[in-house]
Amino acid sequence: MEEIDQKLDQWISNSKIRAEIRSLIVSAIHTHTKTVLEDQLLDAKVEAFKAGWAKGTLEIINNK
Repeated sequence: MEEIDQKLDQWISNSKIRAEIRSLIVSAIHTHTKTVLEDQLLDAKVEAFKAGWAKGTLEIINNK
């Protein structure tokens, strides 16, 4: 965030506008991070389901 703050200080002289833009940037970062983490959790659940499904299918085939 230091680099972002430095650039905002360099580009925007109005402190209120600078603070609003910084807040939007922070919010966007948090939203993106949350989305990425949720996608990773979903991917893990999908992979666990696939593994269980494959195991169950093999057990059914082997028991016939």
